[in-house]
Amino acid sequence: MKNKGFTLIELSIVLIIIGALSYTAFKSMQGGMTSTKIRSSKDRVYAAVREVLEYSAKSQVIPDADTTNHYVITNGTDAANAIKTRIDSFSKPMLYIPAPELTALDSNGRPVNICDVNSTSMTANGSYNVAFAIISGSANANIQTSYNSTTKALTTYTTSETTDHYTNDVNRTESYDDIVQFVNLDSLKVASGCRGEAMEIIQTQMPDILHQNLYNYTISVKGGIAPFHWCVESDYMHNMINIDGTADPMQY
Repeated sequence: MKNKGFTLIELSIVLIIIGALSYTAFKSMQGGMTSTKIRSSKDRVYAAVREVLEYSAKSQVIPDADTTNHYVITNGTDAANAIKTRIDSFSKPMLYIPAPELTALDSNGRPVNICDVNSTSMTANGSYNVAFAIISGSANANIQTSYNSTTKALTTYTTSETTDHYTNDVNRTESYDDIVQFVNLDSLKVASGCRGEAMEIIQTQMPDILHQNLYNYTISVKGGIAPFHWCVESDYMHNMINIDGTADPMQY
């Protein structure tokens, strides 16, 4: 009895199966590498935020942005001197967008002190008083986050949305995957060591309470650094007043 070898058709089938398995393994490996790079890019965005905060803590000013290059962190700029982590894990430059009130000049022509700024015009998804934002285009290497330089509104999207609102890199509409981190003004001022005058409650006394009538009174403060956190120290009053200082709808 003679030994039979593989026919040409059988060999073709085997090669097709091997090719399919190899492609599956490659795609799985590629997906794992992409996930690792995404995590690394998130770390880089957070590192860039820390570098801005450290720079501000030392100088009490915020680095200026390269608006002529559409907020890209480029060599030789003020932002690049402060932010050493400016390339994400997909080898693409990240964006640094500060609020214009923080990069303005004071009456002496010097960069404005962070502690002297009480509010900013920059918003992010409805959050007010944003100080700055760092953005990475992530896996698709395409920054898609919207920033309106007129209204100073930063807008991010969900991963289910197909969009591209930043047309200064790859002009390509696709699923949103940007990595965005922004810091509000209060957090920046705390990190910069702004103290200001001590917080003081303006009212020295409160009106008398009338039996079986609703009681409502506003307490105002001056000084300190917002936001303020209120608490009620009386066990009896704690059940009648909300922590934010507004009266519950009850009579007492």
